[in-house]
Amino acid sequence: MKKYFSFLLFAVVFGLALKSQPNMEIGVSGGAMYYIGDLNPTQHLNPELMQFAYGIFHRGNFNGRFGVKTQLAIGKVKGDDALSTDLIQAQRNLSFSTDIYELTSVVEFNFFSYSNFNQKEKVSPYLYGGLGFFLMNPQTEYLNNLYDLRAYNTEGQVESYKSFQASFPFGAGVKFKPVDRLSLHFDWGMRKTFTDYLDDVSTLYPNPNSISSLTATLSNQSTNQLSALNNNWLTQRGNSKTNDWYSFINIGLSFRLTNDPSNCHFNPF
Repeated sequence: MKKYFSFLLFAVVFGLALKSQPNMEIGVSGGAMYYIGDLNPTQHLNPELMQFAYGIFHRGNFNGRFGVKTQLAIGKVKGDDALSTDLIQAQRNLSFSTDIYELTSVVEFNFFSYSNFNQKEKVSPYLYGGLGFFLMNPQTEYLNNLYDLRAYNTEGQVESYKSFQASFPFGAGVKFKPVDRLSLHFDWGMRKTFTDYLDDVSTLYPNPNSISSLTATLSNQSTNQLSALNNNWLTQRGNSKTNDWYSFINIGLSFRLTNDPSNCHFNPF
């Protein structure tokens, strides 16, 4: 219920912000997404895990310092224990991938005054932060078949975790204006999520007697699972004390829709 209320608040705030902004841009962006979580706890910018992502966005500028950008982005993240140099993690032998469909609205702060209407204000670093929502569906491949992990409750959950989640997007970048009406940006942003199941891994291996054989297979693919008497059922599977993160690194190009309000557009003489 709280997430739906947050989404409604998001829509109202965005609508009011859009109405109050005379300087508007639309644009496209492209780049890469990657994830930080139980199956990749520390490796930023690992080329084996980075996946293509793209988006469209609207930016409304209040003035040369502040603006609001709303973006719809589509991408993918993945993790794989087999890529880890940590022996315990490699022995766990889990992997996942999920498509990401996100909607974010952030406030941007420009360090230097950056105006679409002033040719002298052509470049500025900036920070941003705001609120986002995303859809996820973690999957894994086993014996050449792709399984939706959320449907199997691989940690013995009574109720499946939600595919619709909230996030806190924040990051930094730089803007550059090559010509009138066009603006380029590069930014690196993180998404702090409020779920630990982006990768389907959080707590303990479940009791194998309370789940199906297929669920047990998907849940426990450990390479040191030797026998029923020498096993890791009911032991730690993930770290439930930290939620998962993902990142969107992108380059964007936007086009200014509005005209310079300082120009005289009507002259009766």
